[in-house]
Formats: sequence, structure tokens, C-alpha cells
Amino acid sequence: MSDDRWLPFGAAAGAAAVVLFLAGALVIGDQPAFDASGAEIAAHVEDKRTRIQIACALNAIAMPLLVWFLATVASLTRAAASGARRAAALAYGCGLAFVALFLVDNTALAVSALRPANLTASPELATALRDLEWLSQGMAAPIGASVLAAIAVLALRHSAIWPRWVGWMAAVAALAYLLRVGVLFTPEEPFSASGLLGLWVPVTALAASILVGSTVLAIRVRNASRAGDQALGSSGQ
Repeated sequence: MSDDRWLPFGAAAGAAAVVLFLAGALVIGDQPAFDASGAEIAAHVEDKRTRIQIACALNAIAMPLLVWFLATVASLTRAAASGARRAAALAYGCGLAFVALFLVDNTALAVSALRPANLTASPELATALRDLEWLSQGMAAPIGASVLAAIAVLALRHSAIWPRWVGWMAAVAALAYLLRVGVLFTPEEPFSASGLLGLWVPVTALAASILVGSTVLAIRVRNASRAGDQALGSSGQ
């Protein structure tokens, strides 16, 4: 482990991805509710066009970092038992699919900000792009939950990569993020795409779990590297 000088950076890349995502959310600020009219959405996009574009760029930069983090997790299980390797492969594969749908979300937002005059002229277009933006993340809910579930399996079942408490945190976050699938069925609170259970609880749970998991892994990798420990992928103790 100690001869891979990039390993600590890969372990910390997940935390960096979350920081960039949060920065993007802060740049955008408040957004219209999911049930806002097309005219309200168009006015919002025109008013915050530059801020939206900056946020989309930050999110785009964050995604390779998330993939790097998950690839690092997979690489740490290469010498582990088949079950641990399978869980890490599931986290990596579902992570790639999640990133793809997240970029669909951000692309729809970026398209709306590129030519806001089109939205003003056609409020129906504003509504359609907004629906695509939000509902793509509803489609991604089971995939995102699977990433977290795989992390939980690694820590709880195989004692690999992380201590058990990180596994329990990931397990709870997986259940919370699965709530986001409700946006596919109703525009009403609390499961609407801008609601408590459709947005705030699941996204907070996902971001917190990745942030903590990446930070803990980076610390463990650093400590294991200093001690010359090669068994991080096979034991989380």
C-alpha cells in the first residue's frame, strides 16, 4: 500500500466531490418549488443564469472525483475474499450509472441556462427541462442506494475498508436515499422533487455518508501506509 502515493488522494476524492457538490448548491441558492409554473422557472433561470452555469461546472468536476473514490475502494479489495470484491464492484458499477444520471440532471439544467430566452418564449419547455432534471434523480435513487448498501456490506459483512460504524451509517443512508424514488409517483409534498423526503433527507444522507466514508478511508489509508499495513481491504478492524 505504501508504494502507491496516489492512494490517499483517491480515498479522499469522495469527500472532495461532496465539497464541490455542496459548493454548487450554495452558488445556485434557492430554487423554485417543483410545482412552480413554467413562467416562474424561466424567470428564475434568466435571473440566475451565470450562477447556474457555475454550479453545473462544479458538479461536472465533482463526478470524476466520485468515480476515483469508488475505483479506489474497488482496488483496495483486490486481495480480499470474493464477497468483498463483489460488493466493491457493485459500488463501482452502480456509481458509474449514478454519475451518468446525475450528469443528465445537470445537463438539463445547463441547457435551460444556456438560452434562457427560449424558456421565456416557451414556458412548457422550462417545465419539461425541470421535470427531466429532477426526475432523472428519482430514477437514480435505487442505484445511489445500492452504492451505499455495497459500502455497508463491505464494512458490516466483510469487515473490509471501514469500521463497522461507517457501515451502519451507510446502511441507514441507503434506506433514506431510496425514499427519493417517490418523486416518480407524485408532485406533492413530502415526496415532491423539492420536498423533505424527495430531496432534503435523501440528498443529505447520501452526501454525509460519502463525505464521512471518504474522510475515514483517507485517514485509515494514511495510517496504514505509515505502519506498512497491507490488509486494509480485508479487515476494517
